[in-house]
Amino acid sequence: MSAPRRFFSAVMGLSVFLIMAACCLVPLDVALARMGDEPLSSWNNTPAKQRIIAFVDEVTDPLSDSYVAEEMRLAAFDLDGTLFCEKPLYLQVLVAAEGLYDLAEKDPTLREEYPYNGAWKRDMEFISDSKNFLEMNLTAFAGMTQEEYQAYVRDFLRRDHPKYGVPYDQLFYSPMEELLRFLRDNGFQIYLVSGSPQEFIRSFSVEILDVQPERVIGDTISIDFEIRDGEVAYVRKHDYVKPEVLKAGKPVNIRLRTGRSPILAFGNSSDDIQMLESAGAGGLPSLALTLRHDDAEREYAYDKGAEKMIEVASENGWVIVSMKEDFKTVFENIDD
Repeated sequence: MSAPRRFFSAVMGLSVFLIMAACCLVPLDVALARMGDEPLSSWNNTPAKQRIIAFVDEVTDPLSDSYVAEEMRLAAFDLDGTLFCEKPLYLQVLVAAEGLYDLAEKDPTLREEYPYNGAWKRDMEFISDSKNFLEMNLTAFAGMTQEEYQAYVRDFLRRDHPKYGVPYDQLFYSPMEELLRFLRDNGFQIYLVSGSPQEFIRSFSVEILDVQPERVIGDTISIDFEIRDGEVAYVRKHDYVKPEVLKAGKPVNIRLRTGRSPILAFGNSSDDIQMLESAGAGGLPSLALTLRHDDAEREYAYDKGAEKMIEVASENGWVIVSMKEDFKTVFENIDD
């Protein structure tokens, strides 16, 4: 075939495709994306991946009985252990412990006071006790502005993880980041819903996960409005806004903040069960997923804290995503 005829044929082929896309009411950017690589390429082609893609196809197809308008396409994701490595301990707790240590280093009189004492001694039994988490976060950064706190978090994120030897901010799961992009490209609104402090998540949510601050729902530390040196300052208090973003507090906070329930919810621990149960409230199509940590070689293998979640997920037919079986890769910058 001559060059002009090949060019004409290519143009006609693209034209036909665009016409078909328009007739099916598929947005042009989505239609063109479907011409390229298969979605979720960092996932193995397993039933979990297939179910995710099928769900997204169904709720975004205007001709489908399961079609959901864009403004109703909310997707809620837990953070620790769902999008990010939560071992050896929740990052927000390590950050709080370090903040307490710094304060005790500057003022020796604090070293025997709770909760400084456990952080000063680097007592991991104390630091990893969930009964101390809230008090550690409230005490470590009270009096800081939100900007100062976020800068402290970002600085900590640049420290190396003890197992992987790379900065903490490189330990977001590649397949999950890809899933966020896939959903966003298909008109979903992504919300991060976590028991970690809200401003902690906001310190990196835009740069790393492309999630805007208003779509972060985390434990909310109370703040005061002040004028410092002629500038507006929002100053952290030793108090928090109830309810906490844990268990039933997750769907409650989603509803309070958005006026809706998610149609897709993804968690990894028993604290996420109620959020997954809330998916599709009001009769909308829904997809509930939980990530199982079963890959000791590439990450960690553990079910502690998720025993009830695995049981409920199996009973309800929720998607149990296996890190070992479903993830083709785990971390982008670390060899698997």
